[in-house]
Amino acid sequence: MRLAVQVVDVDTCEPATGTWIDLWSCNSTGVYGGVLYYPGNGDPNVLSVINVTTLRGVQPTDDDGIAVFDTLVPGHYSGRANHVHALVHHDVTVEKNGTITGGHVSHVGQLYFDQSLLEKIEKTEPYATNTQTWMKNAADGLFSAGTAGGDDPVVRYAMLGDDIENGIYAWMRFGVSVDAVRRYNPAAYLDEKGGHQNPTGPVQPGGFGGGMGGFPAPPGRGGGMGGRPGGG
Repeated sequence: MRLAVQVVDVDTCEPATGTWIDLWSCNSTGVYGGVLYYPGNGDPNVLSVINVTTLRGVQPTDDDGIAVFDTLVPGHYSGRANHVHALVHHDVTVEKNGTITGGHVSHVGQLYFDQSLLEKIEKTEPYATNTQTWMKNAADGLFSAGTAGGDDPVVRYAMLGDDIENGIYAWMRFGVSVDAVRRYNPAAYLDEKGGHQNPTGPVQPGGFGGGMGGFPAPPGRGGGMGGRPGGG
């Protein structure tokens, strides 16, 4: 999937320039890299997964407020429909290792996919090898919350060939209040020494722990892996 995301200032209806889009998702069989102890997330004894950055990325928007990501349609895991997590950062500092620190987040959300598209994708390999229970969009409470008030969190898309395995081009627009400050508590963070599980984060040994959104990211610990599962 090639995914284009545009950020627009809701007060001016103009592209929000100088922003950074932070996306992360599980892989095609429902496993996240870069976080430990997540329910259904592979072998919890493989601690090296904390340093995996696969399917996590942060990019600046261009003059049209757009950033483009080459990724894949995520698979499913127990208790959730297929989705991509997203943050929008403003006024950040870019570190030498490519991570970002400081600034503020104006948007915390998730992107979803048409159920008819997912029906095709989930029949292909390796999606079809996923043994976790597949929750459809209609049964996902967070999907329903995302459509409240007339919002539409489902990406638009075009197929890149006659076969779904040729891929899709997808797009979404975020309307944000650029001065808004959304607080979040990441499950893990990345710094110059690698990945670290957040000791106050929402995912702890044995399952979910601390609050899902009551705390900001640890100072100076943001970046391309700043949004971990549970971070939004």
